[in-house]
Amino acid sequence: ELQRGQDLRAIFTRLSDRQLRLLLWLFSRPGLQGIISRYGDIDYQSPLFAHLLRATPLLRMFMPHPVDAAPRWQRALNPAGESAPASGLP
Repeated sequence: ELQRGQDLRAIFTRLSDRQLRLLLWLFSRPGLQGIISRYGDIDYQSPLFAHLLRATPLLRMFMPHPVDAAPRWQRALNPAGESAPASGLP
């Protein structure tokens, strides 16, 4: 979980102001607000991030490389043992 948190921090610190504004706008949408309220946890961010990615594949455009390719993300992104999702947008 600590490594996943570092991955998320690395993504957020590389965002431009414009990307950050867009991301915050996306997070303010009612559907995502429900996911954030239900799964948000200050100590364990990866379950929230995984649920957000499944609900909004558009979020993959903010990643410098597909997080789902990292083995440490496989369980978070595919908890039921489903096949890995397609790579994210560039």
